[in-house]
Amino acid sequence: MFIGVIEIRITDNIQIILLPLLYALVMGLALFLAKPIKFVGSKQSKVAEGVMVLFIGVLIAKLAISSGQSISDIFNVGPALILQQFGDLGTLIALPVALFLGFRREVIGMTSSICREPNLGVIIDKYGFKSPEARGV
Repeated sequence: MFIGVIEIRITDNIQIILLPLLYALVMGLALFLAKPIKFVGSKQSKVAEGVMVLFIGVLIAKLAISSGQSISDIFNVGPALILQQFGDLGTLIALPVALFLGFRREVIGMTSSICREPNLGVIIDKYGFKSPEARGV
C-alpha cells in the first residue's frame, strides 16, 4: 500500500527515485538495531549477507542490460569517456599513497576504480563479502 516507487522532482532534468529495495534495507537495519526485537539477530544477518550477494548480482545484470541498450549514447559521449580513463589512472598514484599511509588489504577495494559495481562483484567472488578488500570498497 505505502511501499512503491516515489519520484521527487528537483528540476526538469534532476529527480530522485526511491525504490522499494531502499525501504527493505532501512527496515532490515531498523529491525537488526532495535534491541527489544529478538527475531532478527546475528544468525539472520549472516543469512541475509549471503542473500544480498545474490540480489546485488541481479542488480548488476540489470545495469549491464540497461547500459547495453544505450550503447549509441555511450559512443556519442566519446571524449568524456577518454577523460574518465585518465581519472582511472589515478589508481596508480592512489595505491602507493594508501599503502604508505598504512592501509593494508583494504587498498584493493579503495583503489578499484570509479565504476565500483562490477569490481565489487569480482572482489566479493574472489575474497568474500566480509574480507578487508570488500570493506575497502
